[in-house]
Amino acid sequence: LNVDAIRGGGGAEDLIRVMVARANRMATTGAGMKGKGASLSMEKAWHGVHYLLCGQPEPNGAILSLAILGGIEVGEDFSGYGPARYFAIDSVKEIVTQLGRRNLEGEMSARFDPARMSSLGIYPNGWKAADLAWLMEEFRHLRDFYNDAGAKGLAVVTGLV
Repeated sequence: LNVDAIRGGGGAEDLIRVMVARANRMATTGAGMKGKGASLSMEKAWHGVHYLLCGQPEPNGAILSLAILGGIEVGEDFSGYGPARYFAIDSVKEIVTQLGRRNLEGEMSARFDPARMSSLGIYPNGWKAADLAWLMEEFRHLRDFYNDAGAKGLAVVTGLV
């Protein structure tokens, strides 16, 4: 696997096999993934954090809307939730810059509207005021994850499972 192959659409099946094998190993052993970079699971917070980042249920082209649901599709749907997605190192660095913006947390907090989020179908639904603290904590984990990848010069692969 290499960046040029993935960008060109090649190597996708190999990448999917590696991801599935690691996910299966994690599920059976309970161990985290080992390798150059960190792993992150946002559990049920993924869609709420995405919404707070961009104010939309789906990506809208802005960098912050792509941090969770963007990237280059790699291969076929491997989990029932779509294909894995790949962010090249340059994209990771751009996301790091945007996630570190000075007023971002204030903007995200201002977007938090439990009734609107529920009406838009933001997963997992049933939002309440207390959920803001949870989503902001998960956002900080996401920011740290991207910061780590960016500092190490690593690409990022994401997937919903």
